Amino acid sequence: MAVATPTTLGVDPLRTQNAANEEQKIHLMYGFLYVADAEEGLIVIGNQLDSRHVAGVGTLLDGNPANNFLTRAVTFNPNGVLTGARRIVLSGHYAYVLTARGLVVVDLDNPLATKVTAAIGAPDLDDPRGLAIQFRYAFVVDRAGLKVLDLTALDHPRVVSGAAVTLADARNVYLSRTYAYVAGGPQGLVIVDIERPELPRIDQVFTADVEISDLRDVKIGMVSASGFAFLADAEHGLRVVQLFSPEENPNHYGFSPRPTPSLIATYHTHEPALAVSEGIDRDRAVDESGNQLAGFVRRGGAAAERRRAAPYVHAGRPALHGDERAATRASFADVARHPQARCRGSVDESVLLTEGRAPWICVSRSGRSGPHWRNAQNQKLRRRHRHLGISPILLRSTRSARTRRVDRHQVLRNLPFRHSSGSRRVGRIDLPDGPWA
Repeated sequence: MAVATPTTLGVDPLRTQNAANEEQKIHLMYGFLYVADAEEGLIVIGNQLDSRHVAGVGTLLDGNPANNFLTRAVTFNPNGVLTGARRIVLSGHYAYVLTARGLVVVDLDNPLATKVTAAIGAPDLDDPRGLAIQFRYAFVVDRAGLKVLDLTALDHPRVVSGAAVTLADARNVYLSRTYAYVAGGPQGLVIVDIERPELPRIDQVFTADVEISDLRDVKIGMVSASGFAFLADAEHGLRVVQLFSPEENPNHYGFSPRPTPSLIATYHTHEPALAVSEGIDRDRAVDESGNQLAGFVRRGGAAAERRRAAPYVHAGRPALHGDERAATRASFADVARHPQARCRGSVDESVLLTEGRAPWICVSRSGRSGPHWRNAQNQKLRRRHRHLGISPILLRSTRSARTRRVDRHQVLRNLPFRHSSGSRRVGRIDLPDGPWA
């Protein structure tokens, strides 16, 4: 049995909303918990909307210990397709359920009326045991090893041909930026480089001199500038492996430093250690289906429009996947002069991702060091975001006063940017559709 919650935030889709806040509704699926049961399939936990108790699992959020009553809302296993369910992972409003026969995708857009949208079985997946999702890709471990699925269409994933790593006895997988950590059974901890998701490769195998002999599960955690892997070793119990630290790894800074693992602690359990629970991650502001989970600082701040809610698709094709989009060029001064462009305040920082039917556009300044400095910055951006499977569109900036001396990486299309004048002001540019989109 496995349990999944759609968020680590205390959101309540049924709470009363004040119209003055101009906030989006929280999707109904966030009001329930989801259980993968080997005999009964998918079980949706929460009270019905017309229940005399608080609907969904909202009773866990109201601080009242006298009304903590939960019921089973839905049991879903059409024609036994989910029999043998062993793991469940949520992405957007879809549940990806592993069974002994393969992967089943369940649509939770209406959690009280679920439906199957796709299934992948043999020979693509043979006895799948673990699943993890990051952006456009899912990584599955089965009897043959690690395999990659393309989730450009969340409801119909496809197996990426040739994207596989052969492993003798993979048990589970955990993703951390550009690395996949595979619990490899007797093979130990297998660290796979997934910076290029469709070309995974083994970076290193760690056994601590054969001390790790029957690895069943792995989770990753961070403390300050150090990274740790928490391992369930069936033979020896809980293991703690330090992946990098300032003392051990001089290259520990950066987005995804290469691990330098070392075994630092062991707790011997009375019974075989089979699984490790996951810590609480900082959750998303918007999920993979475009549903908003958190506020966007200012009143009325919202996620992308519904027509842009498929973050990995552009004109029916994977968004920003390929070099043809990176070849697009435009002048920032021309963009800033557009009559429909306007600025408004914001206080949050920006990260390069995709924003739906159009990319988030990056511009680098042709300032003090001229084009050589600009090109170096662009190369850094390409390397930094290559693992996302996207190619940022790089704009050519000018020294026009209309650019307001925009500094370094400047992200347009509903993204904040910082002026270089030293005022620490943050603005936002909204762009209409155009040749740069």
